[in-house]
Amino acid sequence: MTDTPLIFLSYTTADRPRVAPWYDFLKRQGFNAWMDKEQLIGGQQWDYEIRRALNSAALIVIFISNHSVNRRGYVQREIRLALTKLEEKLASDIYIVPVLLDTDAARPELLSDLQFLDATDEGFGDHLILSIQHQLTAAENRTEITIDESGIGWSKSVIAEEHIGVPGYSFTAQVPHLFSTEYKNLGDCADIIKGWIKEGLSEYRSGLLSQGQYWSFGQSRFRRTHTWDAACSDPIVHGQTVSLRYSIYWYGAGAAHGNSGFKTFSFFIEPFFHIRSLESIFDNKTNALVEIQSCLLQELSRIKWSSSEEEEQPLLDPNDIQAGIKDWEALKNFVFTSAGIEFAFGSYQVGSYVTGVHFATVPYNRIAAFLHQDYQEALNASYLDFNAPHFEDQATSSSDIDE
Repeated sequence: MTDTPLIFLSYTTADRPRVAPWYDFLKRQGFNAWMDKEQLIGGQQWDYEIRRALNSAALIVIFISNHSVNRRGYVQREIRLALTKLEEKLASDIYIVPVLLDTDAARPELLSDLQFLDATDEGFGDHLILSIQHQLTAAENRTEITIDESGIGWSKSVIAEEHIGVPGYSFTAQVPHLFSTEYKNLGDCADIIKGWIKEGLSEYRSGLLSQGQYWSFGQSRFRRTHTWDAACSDPIVHGQTVSLRYSIYWYGAGAAHGNSGFKTFSFFIEPFFHIRSLESIFDNKTNALVEIQSCLLQELSRIKWSSSEEEEQPLLDPNDIQAGIKDWEALKNFVFTSAGIEFAFGSYQVGSYVTGVHFATVPYNRIAAFLHQDYQEALNASYLDFNAPHFEDQATSSSDIDE
């Protein structure tokens, strides 16, 4: 988490037992919190290490109590150092978040102009996260914070890198940051996805070793630049799962055209873990695959060319569809929605380039009987009548067609 903004926790030693739980809380939410008791090890120069952490912090949370205001020491010095750094910030930024551990504690004069949080308030955890996210939004150029009815909140930051060369590359990807006061470890989502993004970026950097073989500065910059752009959807929360879908555009330097595709991530919320494959959620994998393939073939075959002819023709060839959904690996891009499992298919997967990208949903009643019991519950599918007729009109499909 070296590239994650640092949050410095400042407190007096006597308050360590009261501050430590909030350090653990922030770590569970995926924040890069720093607390001297946890970070300092034997042999380190503690004064130097604390100052270095303060200097690199994106935000400082200062815990104030009757102990700290009545003592001279590091809390007072940390406040002064923080105020010095505060002069570098915009007025709208929150660089220092003062927190009252004791409601009757005197507020330090140095912090009198700042809004204090009260650690004894029932909603303190929520308020602390919102304050931190506000600052990190500015620090990492994130989008605004969104919180849905499930209580899960999120924002997005951007990883971008460009190199002008022969070939060059232009790499951009959004990173979702999830948080919740109720569910633990949602912050791991960003770390898992960052691993995928950084691996892709590493591949583009390695291409610099191929400079000049097939490209030259005589070409336009676009023609000699590998391009990769990954835009992340808002999280889709259904039952005990949360899913994200990336829409990816990439262009290989010198190619006739770019391509569009998808990458999805689905997670079990509590305990929080990455659902690495769709196959893993089923007990009866063989029957589940057959049923999913049958439903997808049916739905994708319904897509028609948009034309003025009286009788519209199918857009996709059944043979192309079957080749594009032939196994579990072909079905790796999925998200869990309230309607069912929605699959995404990129350029060329189930049709020619001109037909575009496609989506199709398999309703839960089609595959609920094959699910592992935990996933029947997690996907709100345990109540379904497995013997009921298939409600085919629940499955939906759509396509984007390049003009």
